[in-house]
Amino acid sequence: MPVTSLRRFLLLSILSVVLVAGLLAGWANYRDTAEQVEELFDAEMAQQARLLRALLAREADDLSRRDNPLTYDDPEGPLEHAGSEYSTLGHKYEKKLAFEVWHTDGRLLVQSGSARQSQLPRMSAGFHDVEVNDRVWRVFVLQAPELNAWIQVAQRDDVRNELTLEIAEHAIIPLAMGLPAIALLIIGLVRLGLRPLDQVSREVRRRSYANLEPLNEEGLPAELQPLVASLNDLLIRVREHAERERQVSADIAHELRTPLAGLRIQLENASRLMDAPKGRQTLEKAVRALDRLHHLAEQLLFLARLDAQASLTKPEPIRLDHMIAELISEFEPLTQRNRQRIRTDGNVQALVWPGQPTLLFALLRNLIDNALRYSPEGSTVSIFAHEGQLEICDEGPGLAEDELPLITQRFHRAGRDTSHRSGSGIGLAIVREIARLHDLEVHFRNRPDRSGLCVSIKRRPA
Repeated sequence: MPVTSLRRFLLLSILSVVLVAGLLAGWANYRDTAEQVEELFDAEMAQQARLLRALLAREADDLSRRDNPLTYDDPEGPLEHAGSEYSTLGHKYEKKLAFEVWHTDGRLLVQSGSARQSQLPRMSAGFHDVEVNDRVWRVFVLQAPELNAWIQVAQRDDVRNELTLEIAEHAIIPLAMGLPAIALLIIGLVRLGLRPLDQVSREVRRRSYANLEPLNEEGLPAELQPLVASLNDLLIRVREHAERERQVSADIAHELRTPLAGLRIQLENASRLMDAPKGRQTLEKAVRALDRLHHLAEQLLFLARLDAQASLTKPEPIRLDHMIAELISEFEPLTQRNRQRIRTDGNVQALVWPGQPTLLFALLRNLIDNALRYSPEGSTVSIFAHEGQLEICDEGPGLAEDELPLITQRFHRAGRDTSHRSGSGIGLAIVREIARLHDLEVHFRNRPDRSGLCVSIKRRPA
């Protein structure tokens, strides 16, 4: 069952544990008290039997000659007074105690009044529990050879039960009376313990959508620090994402302004020159500008979808050589027009990476398109694999070393030969985002002889 309230869960759990522990402690205390009372009364009964044995030893001859038993009647009158268990005559429990002395020939020599009323049976030496007239008696029998007699001392079981309950009540009642105070103390401690969590919650609720600064972690309990650290990490990522979105919006406005302005001028010129020989050429330029604008919009939408995707869903094994073969066919019109060639080696067949086919296809397409775009006519783009990584090398002008770390930034256009450049500046940013989702490392480097640029792609170590 899900926990809907941490405070309620803690209170109910702790109070339940305290209540169960109190009940178990009370039961254990009752059992221990009962055992102690049993042992104490048993020892007292044994001592009473030996005391009777010593007292009766002086009158052994007289007792053995008696035909009728000597009876010690209980005192007449009440044995308790004004709600007290005591009176001037004795204690109310006296009527629940009994003793008897039997001769070895079976004659009853001495008995108490309560023994006569209860009619206890004769038993062997030792301790016994016997039920007489719906009453349970605890009996101790002592053999006295010098008296030729058996001494029986008995005590009703309800005496022991009453005393055990009284002792247990005296121990349990203070505990029960203290439970409300314990409950209030637990409630206060739980509230005090959850106060830092409430403070963090209030601070988050007070934040506006524009305030994405990290939360203060000082003075927080150790248990809350990982949570607040995770929240701060999320706030930082959200802030970076929001900043990136704002930057993208500004970049889009900047990038679209120039082609739209140029398109408008070209269309205006076309409207004036429709009858002139240059009219068709002007319209063709306008169409190409629209194509570039459409390509830019498609790239921006694709990049926005990548930004919103935190991880891959259901990756599948993908053979890169199949994708590369399909891309070679796709770029064939361009390579034929520019007399370019795409060359691969057999090691590419060994590369099988998990991922989403559409995204990996877009990654390879952007890299190959970038290599062809910046390579001169008659050049070769080489695609080969070694040591589990894929490399794509062109024969273009390369890049300055200080520009290599910036090449995957959005709308960054490196200082390569502009005669070959007509890209939007976000193709390699798309490559970076796809690589992030697939746990791939992308590294750009110039060829040693500065005869082109190489990009290597490999999986990050697990």
